[in-house]
Amino acid sequence: MRKEVLLLLLSVIQNGYGRVTMLQQQSCYYKPLNKELRCECPVDQPSNYLHLKLEYFVRNAGQEIRSVTVTSCTDLLIGLDFENINPSNLPFSFVNSGNVTIDFIKFDIKYTERQKLELIFNNIAIATLNSLHVAEPIQMTVDNVKEFRILKSTFTHVPALGINVSRTNKLEIRDSIFLRVYSRSVSVVTTKDVEIINNEFSINAIKVINTRDGSHLFISCNRLLGLPITPECLPTTTTISTTTTRRVTTTTPVIAFEAEESRAKPSQNKEKSNSLDRELVVGLVSGVTLVFLALLGIIVALCVRDRSLPKGAEEVPLEDSGQALHPVAGQLTGGDGNASTQLKPPPTPPPMPNFDYDHLLSNGYSNTEDRPKMITPVWLDEIQNNKIFNKQKKKLLREVEGKTIDVEVEESVDQLELIVEASELADINKTKVIFQEDGEGLSGQESVPRESSRTESDQEILSYFMNSLINNEKKLFVIL
Repeated sequence: MRKEVLLLLLSVIQNGYGRVTMLQQQSCYYKPLNKELRCECPVDQPSNYLHLKLEYFVRNAGQEIRSVTVTSCTDLLIGLDFENINPSNLPFSFVNSGNVTIDFIKFDIKYTERQKLELIFNNIAIATLNSLHVAEPIQMTVDNVKEFRILKSTFTHVPALGINVSRTNKLEIRDSIFLRVYSRSVSVVTTKDVEIINNEFSINAIKVINTRDGSHLFISCNRLLGLPITPECLPTTTTISTTTTRRVTTTTPVIAFEAEESRAKPSQNKEKSNSLDRELVVGLVSGVTLVFLALLGIIVALCVRDRSLPKGAEEVPLEDSGQALHPVAGQLTGGDGNASTQLKPPPTPPPMPNFDYDHLLSNGYSNTEDRPKMITPVWLDEIQNNKIFNKQKKKLLREVEGKTIDVEVEESVDQLELIVEASELADINKTKVIFQEDGEGLSGQESVPRESSRTESDQEILSYFMNSLINNEKKLFVIL
């Protein structure tokens, strides 16, 4: 009991604001379902102070804690003590509260360079980190906070995207030191006012801050580590005289928006000039490249055009040089009328035959001689009058007629044989008929004249065919 009273008195003396000190055993409770340690402020106490020591819950109570949440506080000043605890896997969340101020953060030396702290601020009126010394890497997420302030604090290590601020009315980082930061370590999204004033960074402040969808950004009097404050950023001293004999001297920093906006740090000016130089070089190189590509395209087009022209052909300006192309003669004539280039016209087709198709197709002609005759072409007459052609033609005709006569002789011989056979059969039949009519009593004398008549008819037929054969042989002899 005495120890608790002493701690209460010590806390009251330390905070000096008349806050009511909260006992962590009474204000914080463990939720085994979520493995969460939850701390709440009393409703009847508007201003509180909490010294949160996690060793009591982890070591003494034996609870497995995976997250810590502080909620429902009107005005809270809190100190975080991580003695014998590694907070790398214990995110701290501050939600649904008014003003939250972190008084101190104490790490255990045993876990140096092996621990990392994560702070989450959500739905807070004002969140403040004032006069802190954070010796280990820290990750902060700020969402839906009206005002977030980092004042007079020192951070050993802030990783890339280490401070993420979104949906905030105002972000203020002032009089702080960042020993190790990276490009875009501070990311600000949808924040109205951003003020980064009089801080020390390991790199240029413009590279550290990354803003998007914001209305006002003010960065001034920031410098690299170890560099002195520029004279423009030094605070001024003013003396105010009153009616009394006592003279009051106050020191106030007077920073005008217009003056700060016109002032620029040498490093910032140097960076801007370097960026301008880079842009100028990039623009110059791009322009030269475009001009080179255009010239290359023109050269390629001319080469292709020259290859497409036939060999020996040259472009002849028709209007400028006074030369004209004669449409009838097909000649390229100059100004003096002389032919400079002879162009051979294409050969003319043969004339069409001079006859009328209507007369040929009509039936009005009474005689074939009255109909118009086809006009033979000239080349056909030349061929017909050629001696060599006529001689070869006669040879071919003789050969064809000789073959035809041989065929006719053979056919006549075959026909003669058939006729002889037919005549013999006819005589036999006639004889049979005569014997049937006369009867068996006919004498042999009556039959003799009949046989002689048959013989005469046969001889006439044979003489006829022999004469035809002789005539055919004569024709063959004449042809040969």
